[in-house]
Amino acid sequence: MELLTGLFFRLIFKVFLSRKFLIFKIVAIEKENEILKRRLAGKRIITNNFDRTFFLLLNKIMAIKDHITIVKPATVLRWQRMFIKCFWTFKRFSGVVGRKPVDINIRNLILNVKNENILWGA
Repeated sequence: MELLTGLFFRLIFKVFLSRKFLIFKIVAIEKENEILKRRLAGKRIITNNFDRTFFLLLNKIMAIKDHITIVKPATVLRWQRMFIKCFWTFKRFSGVVGRKPVDINIRNLILNVKNENILWGA
């Protein structure tokens, strides 16, 4: 009985999972059609940052990179790497560069420990 109920729940889960995957695939195909409609007369497909971010989010939610037809899966992964690189190298507007300064009490404590334990070596 437990085997039958487990099999039933797995079957229901797979049905809903495949339905969700199909919905994401349809959304990706609609976006591809939109990109192809606004393509210029040239051979290259021009994508903007919004399109790239859209495909990155779809790939993050449901691995859709293998089902995109207008770009290679490696291109989607390259866009993802560029996005992460831009996110982590984004310059903050505070104007302060580098580490925050260490509090004077902590600095004095470190120097006291260093001077009291000369044989530790560091």
